[in-house]
Amino acid sequence: MVRFIITGGLLAALTLSGYLVISHHDVERNTNQFPKTQADDGMGDKDGYQTPAIDNQVRQSIPFKASFPRTIKEADNESHPLSSAEGKALLALLKDFWFQCELREDCEQSLNALEIEIDPSLFVLVGQYPYLSTQWKKQQAELVVNSSDDLASKVNAFKDAAAIAWGEYAERILADQYAYLDYQLESDRLRNELAMSPDTLVTNIISHVDKWQAKEKNNTASNGVIKYEKAEALIPESLTDREQETFRSELANHYLTPAQRYDIHQDNQRRQQQTIIVEDYQTQLARLKAQLNTARLSQYAHLSDDEWQAYYQDKIRQFRQQFFG
Repeated sequence: MVRFIITGGLLAALTLSGYLVISHHDVERNTNQFPKTQADDGMGDKDGYQTPAIDNQVRQSIPFKASFPRTIKEADNESHPLSSAEGKALLALLKDFWFQCELREDCEQSLNALEIEIDPSLFVLVGQYPYLSTQWKKQQAELVVNSSDDLASKVNAFKDAAAIAWGEYAERILADQYAYLDYQLESDRLRNELAMSPDTLVTNIISHVDKWQAKEKNNTASNGVIKYEKAEALIPESLTDREQETFRSELANHYLTPAQRYDIHQDNQRRQQQTIIVEDYQTQLARLKAQLNTARLSQYAHLSDDEWQAYYQDKIRQFRQQFFG
């Protein structure tokens, strides 16, 4: 059994069978609705300050599929940075909100002000964030899968844990991890399919990488070298070395400039040379150890264990100096 941990956040105790429900009457405007646990980056409790407390009865009924009446300010709510943020960006905003308000010791006032600026259901997430982020850490520590499980099983285990913690917000707050895992799952499936039909390999790989690029929201997605590396990783290892090299060349021509292709070719040459050196070293070292072990039973049988170990280690040291010298 090994721990399968992917960095991110998990949330409070919800059942997998369904979400807990709360009506808008359960959420009062007073600030004692929120957990007094701290946010997950060591925020809070400086100078004895505590995050506003939440009544246990309210905490148990906080939803992740809550139904709130829309207000006349709905259109304005959409303009707040929190309204459109997801993944790392959303986590950064949540952490910064709590960090700043705890420094100022005005979290109650800040929450009251924020409530009229964002969607009510998102407001619940903001208020519960310190408690829920702590629960995510606990969930990650307890997330264990069998090392022999396939990738799909590991991903499902992670998503199940995320659903327990974050509820309907799981996909949004862990958007980056979800996108990465979904890409890896699709890559794994595609790799298996390509091994059966190499005739369409290059076309399908390019299409797959293009889909990934469309979902990415950073400049690295348009980098030709990065796209080539992702594409190259999809070439099935079951193909012959010659087939793999042919497909690498086609993908390189598609993604890389002549200068980039030359640099990658040089890097590959260096890696191949290093591989040969490592294999040669391991072969010679194994041969030397076998010879020494045989000699221990005959011509060096008279040596004590300490004398033999000294002699043995000296021979190994000499070999390494000669090989790498």
